[in-house]
Amino acid sequence: MATSGGSLQAHALQSCLRLRGRDALPQEVSPGLYIGSFGAARNRDALATAGITHVVCACAEAEPVFPDELRYLHLRVRDEMGVRLSEHFDAAIAFIDAALASGGAVLVHCVMGRSRSATIVAAYLMRTERLPMLAALARIRAVRPIVSPNPSFALQLLRLERALGIGVAAAAPAAACGARGAGGVDVADGAPPLTWWQVTKLVFGLTPLVGSFLAALPSIALLPPVPSYAQVAHAARSGRLPAREMAAALGGTLLALATAALAGRVARKGRALAKAACAP
Repeated sequence: MATSGGSLQAHALQSCLRLRGRDALPQEVSPGLYIGSFGAARNRDALATAGITHVVCACAEAEPVFPDELRYLHLRVRDEMGVRLSEHFDAAIAFIDAALASGGAVLVHCVMGRSRSATIVAAYLMRTERLPMLAALARIRAVRPIVSPNPSFALQLLRLERALGIGVAAAAPAAACGARGAGGVDVADGAPPLTWWQVTKLVFGLTPLVGSFLAALPSIALLPPVPSYAQVAHAARSGRLPAREMAAALGGTLLALATAALAGRVARKGRALAKAACAP
């Protein structure tokens, strides 16, 4: 029997909830600002205990759970390549600011509490506390270690970093982070975009030696060419992703996962040097 798209979506959401059934508590990133999964968003007792009054629901797969009890900002976005989450930064930051100014507390959540919600919270910390991207992500990971924005969202955070004039991206040429700054994600015509390899290096805070090695990989053609963000975004908007670009994007994603595992094994001294190098 055929299954409707809505039923499939609901089934996928329930599967995620079962997998993360124990992940039902919001984590406090800074006073009054929480991050969590959809499991936390539907945990009425935990929300009440934390004093949460406002919720940023950063996912298209779920609806606000307690619309009659809490104030919501619903961002219908998906955790996919080509999604312009940066277009919602201003609205999300204004919503969080207003909630905190009124004495309330805010939960920012998606389904897993890993990519979309982390990107929104990182953007808020970068804008309000002028933290570089790596410092903002480190703050969030201190309370929620699984946080990992997808490469597309990481690029948008790097562009925000450059627009704010802070951190690593501030010293990069404008073309490297795209011509539109924080509000957009298009790459200037003819400008070399940041590759997934470079994003991985920045996001996971690798030591300069490991980062340089990974950054050199495309030049020795170990994997298919990595498409620019603009190419992937265009393919996503047109509803198709050619096989070559699909393979390249997948290769970049797999490398990011492998790099995450490698970064966890980097020597303590190396991690300290990497953090110092990225400090403002």
